[in-house]
Amino acid sequence: MSAPVAAKFIWQAGVVVTFPKILIAYFSLPNKFGGYKFQPEKIMKNHILTIMLLLCGTFAAIGQPLNRPTYAMMVKTAEEQMEKKDYYRAFEWYEKAYDESKDIELAIIIADLSFKLRDYKNAEKWYVRALKPTKKNKKVDEYQEKRFEYARSLKMNENYDDAIEEFNKFIASTTDPVRKELAELEKVGCEFGRVAKPVDGVTITHGGKEINGKNSEYSPFLSADNKEIYFAALVGDDIIEVDVKPKDDGKVKVDLGTNEAGEGSDYYSKIYKSTKGEKGWGKPEALDENVNRPEFFNVNNSISPDGKRMFFNRELLDGHMLKESKIYMSENNGGTWGAANEVKGVNGDFVAKSPCVGELFGKEVLFFASNMEGGQGGYDIYYATYKGNGQYGDPVSLGPKINSVGNEDTPFYRDGVLYFSSDGHPGLGGYDIFMSTWNGTMWSKPTNMGKGYNSSVDDLYFMLDKEGYNGLLASNRPAEGSRSVHSKTCCNDIYNVILKKIDADILATAFDLETKEPLTGVTFELIELQGENPKTIDTKTKAGRQQLRRRAGTGPLLHDYRLSGKLFERYRSLQHGRPFRLKKLQGKIGLEAGPHYQENRPQRAFCARKHTLRLRRRQNYAPGRGRLAGYF
Repeated sequence: MSAPVAAKFIWQAGVVVTFPKILIAYFSLPNKFGGYKFQPEKIMKNHILTIMLLLCGTFAAIGQPLNRPTYAMMVKTAEEQMEKKDYYRAFEWYEKAYDESKDIELAIIIADLSFKLRDYKNAEKWYVRALKPTKKNKKVDEYQEKRFEYARSLKMNENYDDAIEEFNKFIASTTDPVRKELAELEKVGCEFGRVAKPVDGVTITHGGKEINGKNSEYSPFLSADNKEIYFAALVGDDIIEVDVKPKDDGKVKVDLGTNEAGEGSDYYSKIYKSTKGEKGWGKPEALDENVNRPEFFNVNNSISPDGKRMFFNRELLDGHMLKESKIYMSENNGGTWGAANEVKGVNGDFVAKSPCVGELFGKEVLFFASNMEGGQGGYDIYYATYKGNGQYGDPVSLGPKINSVGNEDTPFYRDGVLYFSSDGHPGLGGYDIFMSTWNGTMWSKPTNMGKGYNSSVDDLYFMLDKEGYNGLLASNRPAEGSRSVHSKTCCNDIYNVILKKIDADILATAFDLETKEPLTGVTFELIELQGENPKTIDTKTKAGRQQLRRRAGTGPLLHDYRLSGKLFERYRSLQHGRPFRLKKLQGKIGLEAGPHYQENRPQRAFCARKHTLRLRRRQNYAPGRGRLAGYF
């Protein structure tokens, strides 16, 4: 290769053009008289190796541009992003630094960032690398506490057997009592995940591309007529780039005003409304600034049962982490949401989020999640009673039966049932959806809603409509139609929930206790015990057996019912508490004529007993053979 050709090649490669001068210097060698004489034979003998090395070095420089950041620069940039809590950018720079250096100490940092970003496949891979004992990995013993996150990553990836093994290793080595308790609960969840089968009678479908983007969607909520959906979302399909800048008042704000291309854009989350059409949900429109206040993240919206009030959060972030969250309320006047006001009584020097209207002790309450001091774990669920004039009472914790050592969030109340998500109760994945019933004085033990409602990752914001057959949830589960900016499990999408409608037929018979003969002239009533206003569902007065029908498919947990019977002439109420079970949708309930009659009176003048039924779906429900459990 001649010098001019080499020069041209180097120039095209983007490297300095002084290379021909270097070659010329090697071709002009000094003679013994101090002059210079062109001696090609000595070049070949004495300097060919030097030239070859020079050329090798040149081609190496061509493969590595001069402006490429060094390992130290990569780590420094990653650390700067960590300080800003911009975990996406930090992950990218740490991964580049590892590719450059193969520094094993970076593996645990990358694993933690992958877990934080909900990239569980990647997290599992990096935890394996970081926790594997090798000669280079001298700090592996210091990373044993990270087995908890490694085990959770395995669980999120549905590797339940391996997750149990890792949780056992963590339990054997940890000295943290809280994380040890959580690990024990996680093991129970893994055991459940190994045998769980999809719940019958429920269909979960992706909400579609109109309302689901590559970033996350939050808090989907149906309007009273089911024709509209309200939800919160981050604008755009790019990874949000965090830039911390001082405000005029000296406080630090998070500027999300540029995308990856450096273009100006508003990346604060907003609350949107979408209308249902023939092909599904239509293109969403953001609510105006009465609700979506600029420079705040507007999220966690819910609507009161009468459709007149919207409760939601305005939040501030520190990087990608929640820093401040307060509850606001907007009223609907003539189809327009008015200016939102901060809700009095529930906000303070703590995070208050995910508000939802409910009812306890015959009064309206507001359920919400908070990290205020004195809780059971991270975020707990509280309620505050409405006192009128926009004022709520002091927050009251739902107690240790609902709140765990982990986190509880996104409460939704409907007809005496509280639905919420938790990562502290045993579940299939991270956040699972649970339900608990209110009997007037206390909550029942939370029940996992099962596979389908829940996945191996995070499932949140479950809600049902007024009839109980249609609902919504948000999840980062991998599914057909879902898209994301980073990994398959990084971001939430909205999913439709459809429950199968079933009819419950109750066949009631009144008969004499001694003769077992059917009694005539008996009136049966099926009464739905809903809230503070029980209502009669069906009533029959005929001879012999009576069949009463109730469409029982009003949600995962049905209402309590009271089946009462009485003779047409006279009756007296008796109470008893013997349990029974309806093993089929059609079953007999004997209203027995007892010895509770006056002498010389007809035996039919007996008192029929009142029965309270609790009808609920069972996991082994199958169409046409469904089982309903009943209790006095």
